[in-house]
Amino acid sequence: MVRTGLNGIRLRLAHRLDLGAISKIEELSFPDPYPQKLLANLLHENPKTFFVTEAQDGTIIGYCAAVEEVTRAHLISIAVLPQYRRQGIGKALVRVLISSLGPRVTEVRLEVKGGNIEARKLYESLGFRSEGLIEGYYGNGSAALEMRLKLHKR
Repeated sequence: MVRTGLNGIRLRLAHRLDLGAISKIEELSFPDPYPQKLLANLLHENPKTFFVTEAQDGTIIGYCAAVEEVTRAHLISIAVLPQYRRQGIGKALVRVLISSLGPRVTEVRLEVKGGNIEARKLYESLGFRSEGLIEGYYGNGSAALEMRLKLHKR
C-alpha cells in the first residue's frame, strides 16, 4: 500500500472484493460504463496493473486498470468518485501505474474523448502526447483521441 499524502488517501492493488465499489465508480463516471463482468475479467487477467484508492475510512474512491502488451501498456480505464475529483487522485493513480510497470514497458497508451478537456489536461501534465484520432471509437459513434507516453528504452 502506498500513502499519497493526499489527506490520508491510500493506493493499493485491487482485490476481487473491491469490484462492487469499482462498478459503482464506473457507473457514476461514464455514460456507457463497463459491466462488472468485464471489470472482473480485467482484474483477473491484470492483477498487477489494476489499482484502487481508498479514503481514510477504507471506502474505495477511485481506480485505474491497464493491460500490459509485451513492451507497451494500455490504460483501459481510470475514474474517481465525483466528490473526490480535482484533488490529484487521478494523477496519483496514473503515476503508481507507470511506476509499477518498471523497466518492462517502453510506452503507455490510452484513448480519451476529445471533448474531455479535464482528462486531456491530466494526461498531458504526466507527459502523454496526442497521436491522432480514432473515428467511431465510442458506442455513440464519437471519436477518441489516442495519447501515448514514451518511457525509457529497454
